Amino acid sequence: MQARLDKRLNLALVEGREGNIKDLIEKGGDISYENSGGLYEAAMNGHLNVFKVLFEEMDYRQLLDKGTVEDASIMAEESNQCGLMNYLADKVKLCPFQLS
Repeated sequence: MQARLDKRLNLALVEGREGNIKDLIEKGGDISYENSGGLYEAAMNGHLNVFKVLFEEMDYRQLLDKGTVEDASIMAEESNQCGLMNYLADKVKLCPFQLS
């Protein structure tokens, strides 16, 4: 059951379906599934809406650490997703060094 939920969340991140992301996380989906691959693909695809949900509608301090957000920012930059890169650059300083 958990793996299925994590896979659904991963796909929602990749596809930028912000409406599903919050629901799946609240149901226990793990954003770090497959080494945060879905989150990183969301960054490469420029899904700013995904990150806005995580930072503005959820307790990002329980979901995202500084290294993960820095890596997502780098992937956004490498994919020429400048708006997302700038958004993440502002948010990274708010993140904990590691999740507890």
